[in-house]
Amino acid sequence: MLSEDKEIAKIYNYLGLAYSHLNNDNQAIHHYKKALEICPNFREAKQNLRKSEDIK
Repeated sequence: MLSEDKEIAKIYNYLGLAYSHLNNDNQAIHHYKKALEICPNFREAKQNLRKSEDIK
């Protein structure tokens, strides 16, 4: 994986966090999943996805 890919995955994760704070869990989940498509072992995105799916 390129470091650029990891940075893009981080951006998707941050977008997911932003949507989560706005109580838009559908968009949060979408962005966490995009982060994991790019970086499947991204632990923080996995944790955030689980939290958002539990809330939904």
